[in-house]
Amino acid sequence: MQMVREELSLEWSDVAVQAARNLGLDTSPAYVSDEHWQRILASVEIRMRMRGVEAPVGWREDLAARFCRDERRARPEPDEDFSGCQSDSDEGGYDGPES
Repeated sequence: MQMVREELSLEWSDVAVQAARNLGLDTSPAYVSDEHWQRILASVEIRMRMRGVEAPVGWREDLAARFCRDERRARPEPDEDFSGCQSDSDEGGYDGPES
């Protein structure tokens, strides 16, 4: 039986951007070093667990692909257009639970 991977919500991307900012990084997670990316992933995992969200299968790979960090293709340079990837803007992202 093959497991179907569910689509990663935008909340995961927003948490990754917040984690990068909290680590003092002034760029999108798409452009950080591999070492910083690992720190962002660890932070995202902890933050989502604290929110009571269970990590879906393959979430690290899906988040990497969302920021164009997947291993199948080279990361874009900061001046390249990567419109298919998640930006580091808060516009249109997850705003948290409704009050």
